Amino acid sequence: VSCFSPLKVDHPTDEHTVIALGTSIEVAFEGGPHRWPERPNGYFATLTPAISSIFHVTPLLDPYRYRKEIHVFRVSCIKLGESQLTLKVGNSASATLRQPAVLESSIVLSCAAPITLSVKPRLKKDTACPLNTALFKLPISFTLPSELEINALDQAGRTLTNITSLKIEWTLSDYTVAKLSTHRDYTEIFNGAFGYRKWLRNVITLTPSNKEATVIVT
Repeated sequence: VSCFSPLKVDHPTDEHTVIALGTSIEVAFEGGPHRWPERPNGYFATLTPAISSIFHVTPLLDPYRYRKEIHVFRVSCIKLGESQLTLKVGNSASATLRQPAVLESSIVLSCAAPITLSVKPRLKKDTACPLNTALFKLPISFTLPSELEINALDQAGRTLTNITSLKIEWTLSDYTVAKLSTHRDYTEIFNGAFGYRKWLRNVITLTPSNKEATVIVT
């Protein structure tokens, strides 16, 4: 007799997850039937896109993963569009497992082209002093470094969780006021504590020159 947890999507959990053409995302599921000890080679965990021309799937195998019940795949965007991806987990029938359980779980991903970019300082929320981030000029410290977040949106206004295929170039209107950590890239911030990479944000660091002034970051 074997028991197991329900099979469910662990990441991403957003209703509309979008990545840019030429990028990838790590998809994770949790639960489902375990490997049958009498015939371990009959076990399978297969993620299949409904439209194979849009996404390429690569299983990420980690025998040392401390969360043994998760299934992680790298899903790469190779063509614009949207597709459902279905994970099927179970064991093949054998002499000691006449009626094996097979569970399925699905997720929908979109592969889109970025249409607009936004750049803004990463500010601490203070309800006592609300800040209108729609203003052209935003105040930041002239003595401490600040993180600038970059986001890309598709035509439907959805945030793309991976834009590493984009060519990014940064410029400052006055390099005596501040300097950037890079001029042709940015840093992706991830949380990998769950056994897969969960994207949080894209940032670049702006370091001021200890003088009050206005600078335009492009």
